[in-house]
Amino acid sequence: MKAICFALMMLVSGWAAAAGPVSFSLYDVALPDLVRVVLDDVAGASVVVAPEVLEDRRPVSFVLKKATTQSAVDHLAHLVKARGLQLVKVGEVYHLEKQIEAESDVLVYLPKYRSVSYLADLVGGIIPRTSIANQRTIQAPAGSTVPQTSQGVETGTNVNSMIDKSDKDALVIKAKPRELDQVRRMLAEVDRPVPEMLVKAVVMEVQTGTVEGSAVNLLANLVAKGIGSASVSWKGGANNDNAITLKAGGIEAIWSAISSDSRFKIVSAPQIRVKSGSSAKFSVGSDTPVLGSVNYQGNGQSVQSVEYKTSGVILDLRPEIRGKLAELKVFQQLSSFAKTETGVNNSPTLLKRELSTSVVVGQNDVVLLGGLDEEKSLETDSGFFFMPSWLRSKGSDKTRSEIVLMLYVERVQTPGEAI
Repeated sequence: MKAICFALMMLVSGWAAAAGPVSFSLYDVALPDLVRVVLDDVAGASVVVAPEVLEDRRPVSFVLKKATTQSAVDHLAHLVKARGLQLVKVGEVYHLEKQIEAESDVLVYLPKYRSVSYLADLVGGIIPRTSIANQRTIQAPAGSTVPQTSQGVETGTNVNSMIDKSDKDALVIKAKPRELDQVRRMLAEVDRPVPEMLVKAVVMEVQTGTVEGSAVNLLANLVAKGIGSASVSWKGGANNDNAITLKAGGIEAIWSAISSDSRFKIVSAPQIRVKSGSSAKFSVGSDTPVLGSVNYQGNGQSVQSVEYKTSGVILDLRPEIRGKLAELKVFQQLSSFAKTETGVNNSPTLLKRELSTSVVVGQNDVVLLGGLDEEKSLETDSGFFFMPSWLRSKGSDKTRSEIVLMLYVERVQTPGEAI
């Protein structure tokens, strides 16, 4: 078989010397033999093959139809490169040798908008993590030892508490030039300004009756009447009793529509600016001491611990901004402490109404979230105590209130960002 291949190579070479275009149909040929045919017999060039390359007898196939001599040389160079070799022309002589591996280089990158740890985690996905100098290490606290076993750290050890979480001010990478080029392209795309948003929140308590329905629909109807139904657009349907998204020209227009209505009581109206991926928390209230667990000392004496619980108005927002939309995770709580009438009388009871949800909002959207109802019944009994019950005046009063959270979302343009 090899003899047939060599004869075929010679036939092709002799024909190529007389004509312009050349064609190759060579199978199971050793690479050094193919190089001599293409460069020596066809291209008429001198060839020097390194000794270590001559030992490579792995077969290769080379098929070209009506190609020019230069095109055949170019295809050969590409095939040689795939084998981890290189074809270098020095003067008029071609040298076939192993590729000289480029030495590692160091890239020092100063982040503009993102943290070093964030960028290091992303870079670690395209190059070996050992090439990144900014790796978080596990360090035991000073003066302490880490329990060890034959397999490593003892099971149950809180390793997360020993991780060095301090961030650096520069990203240092040692890698090949080709890998560093990939890192540079990725950093240029990733290290961009982090989008931010301004959230204006209004927590209100709404007194509603059985005829008016939910507080969310009541508020939406007032906005439509005050601004004009043509200026209000709904999202998610207007029949949703607990959540509505609308565009009404800003939160000021809605504020004007409800300011004169005595059924609306504003509990809190914070404004929070937060960047994507972070959290913002607003809390107005007090920390109340509550009895905790009981611990026993070595002498048998018990120690009662005291924990402090926060009550009041608590609002926690976590946005994830993606383009013109944002996914907003909302936690809202309105709570207070009251005297405990049953159970553990020495500790107060926490009365709370809370809401936890996730909504998708756009620029200048107004979101109304409700459903936190509370109904109170008050019975009165007036008259002299010595009078029979049928002569005493009795009455009852029922009040229903609902907590509504109104959010107005506005994107904030940070330096270097185009909205």
